[in-house]
Amino acid sequence: MFVIHKGFHYCNKILYKLFNILHTNRRMSYYVTFNHTALYVDDTIDRFDVNKLFGFSLGMHHTNSHRFGWNCLDGKVYIYAYSYINTERVINKICAIKINEEHRFTIFINNSGKSIFTVIDSEDNISQVILFVPKLRIFGYKLWPYFGGNKTAPQKIEIKLIEN
Repeated sequence: MFVIHKGFHYCNKILYKLFNILHTNRRMSYYVTFNHTALYVDDTIDRFDVNKLFGFSLGMHHTNSHRFGWNCLDGKVYIYAYSYINTERVINKICAIKINEEHRFTIFINNSGKSIFTVIDSEDNISQVILFVPKLRIFGYKLWPYFGGNKTAPQKIEIKLIEN
């Protein structure tokens, strides 16, 4: 269980993240479950900020990286493809998901230079976003849960990630 404590951006599991930092392939996949702690209310302009779930860099993460993002709007958890492509941030909504339900999240960069973000729910419904990746580097580092944008976590947030 990854936990982002109230008032923080970064999640716990420092040792896990330290020993699992390098990423040297084109795929990353986890079973993900959000519970009620992912539901928060923000009435400011920052409510549209996208929190980060997991992913990987291709070099530096604010230059080239791919990860899933999420936020809570109107009581629903929305999932996004959140990438930096040659320093340009690209965010695309993938789907809304149910809390307390396990979903399979996969990021895969194929040989033709496409980054494929896939979310599969418990009924095998598939949602995808596909982005063009101009560089096919495969060395980078893993990126873990992070709350924000500008604001820190408004409450303790728990996210279950199980590597697939």
